[in-house]
Amino acid sequence: MKQTTIAGAVMLLLCGVLHGSETPKLIDRAAAGDADSTKDPFGPYKMYMAYRPYQAFDWDMWLRRHRADPEAIVKRDREVAATGDALAENNLGTCYAKGEGVEKDLAEAAKWYLKAAEHGEWRAQFALGFMYVEGEGGVPKDPAKAVEWYRKAADQGDSWSQFNLGFMYANGDGVPQNTAEALEWYRKSAALGASRAQYALGLMYRRGQGVPKDPVEAAAWYRKAAELGNPLAQCALALSYIQGDGVARDSAEAAKWYHRVAEGQDKYAEYNLAEIYNTGDGIKKDSAEAIIWYRRAANQGLAEAENSLAAMGVTD
Repeated sequence: MKQTTIAGAVMLLLCGVLHGSETPKLIDRAAAGDADSTKDPFGPYKMYMAYRPYQAFDWDMWLRRHRADPEAIVKRDREVAATGDALAENNLGTCYAKGEGVEKDLAEAAKWYLKAAEHGEWRAQFALGFMYVEGEGGVPKDPAKAVEWYRKAADQGDSWSQFNLGFMYANGDGVPQNTAEALEWYRKSAALGASRAQYALGLMYRRGQGVPKDPVEAAAWYRKAAELGNPLAQCALALSYIQGDGVARDSAEAAKWYHRVAEGQDKYAEYNLAEIYNTGDGIKKDSAEAIIWYRRAANQGLAEAENSLAAMGVTD
């Protein structure tokens, strides 16, 4: 079976296949990649579990703010952490996790994150939760422990922890599967402006998972996330406009959202955008523009785009 990344499988899943001579033949991303993503209704959320909290630490901003070199920051944090300061303990954990100012050492990072987490630092609680999910830094894989730490951070209002806690309830990972609990945590995360949670809610309304199936509500959540720049939501909203699912059918609006995703060099969005231009479905047919987007997708190895170019007589 052809392999693909989870993120790729998700993006495949969202673009669907539309049949008929007057509609663009969009790629069915699930069929093109990981078949398991079609069986697991919560599979699309798994890509967010790959978020590493310490990778998001803006070290350059930290250096500019404190006008210090990494070694000096580590020295100061170590001195402050020795007093039991939770933020300094967390920052020291991040230094070890990133290898900034010290040699990278995830085991040492986990030690400092644990100290900070036990002192109530939500950033460390989230980081520690992730380590238990992945089994990093000498921490054993233990979804139940991950849930424990995510819950502590989530209760303090961390949207990432709320989202991941929702995911774990949705997937029955570390806790009994509970769609109602998943929805509750997704809603809390979405209310804080987390596009990933807004997108997840859109999927659940589209599929009727734990809520009545409601394409209008699904499209509304997709739009919230799409306007925040979430590429999965942008692709889902584009598909909604193509299908007239929850919104009035509008190929021009679909093209607008596919443009946003395609500009991020997503080959499937590039292909789907080319299809819209090539068919002239709801917008002015533009073969030259279609060729541009087919080429971009083909340059990333998408066979369907190569076939479309050949069908148009484009050989170079």
